[in-house]
Amino acid sequence: MTHFDSLLIANRGEIVTRVARTARAMGLKTIAVASDADHAAPHTQACDTVMPIGGERPADSYLRIDKLLAAARTSGAQAVHPGYGFLSENAAFAQAVIDAGLVWVGPAPTAMWAMADKSRARQRMAAAGFAPCRRPPPRASRATSRPSWGWRWPSPAPRRAAAAVPRAVPRARPAPTDRPDGPVAPRVHPVVSRDQGDESARVAAPVPAPTHARLSHQSQPQSPTTRVARPAR
Repeated sequence: MTHFDSLLIANRGEIVTRVARTARAMGLKTIAVASDADHAAPHTQACDTVMPIGGERPADSYLRIDKLLAAARTSGAQAVHPGYGFLSENAAFAQAVIDAGLVWVGPAPTAMWAMADKSRARQRMAAAGFAPCRRPPPRASRATSRPSWGWRWPSPAPRRAAAAVPRAVPRARPAPTDRPDGPVAPRVHPVVSRDQGDESARVAAPVPAPTHARLSHQSQPQSPTTRVARPAR
């Protein structure tokens, strides 16, 4: 294990505060980097030294490998911790830190090159004799078929038979001829017309209305209506 006394954290935010807290507990000197927009950020107060790297945007500061290496050389840092995000998964940055004679606190660049792409990583694991995890079935078939992998959802409780459930029996309605006030004449729709031979007049044909209409509109006139249209010109 390579020994070092100072650590530069090439990141910003909460991850810098956490790494600096652990490094201080190990007796290491901590060095933070800050862009022009983060010169008074909380992570700059968590480290022993702050190195300005300029720039307002991350692309002009925390993603610039040359600026980070220059800050490490100027501050006398012996190791570089990438934090997470930004350049933490960049194999070129890891190799540049090693080529500069500094200690890279992270996975080896070769491992990052090999495992950065998921498709290549799956192929490498299969070639090494490790069976990759099977992919879940498509989302469309999950509702109709149960997957053979993993645990299963519990089966729903069995439902009671429909015959065992008591239901209210509807009361029989009296027929129109059995009503105490006499039979009810069927109600008709007022405008249902048809042609009669050569005549140009239209006569409404009496059509019985639905049962609910006959029962709910007994107070309205119940005689058929005849409409005569004007002769065609």
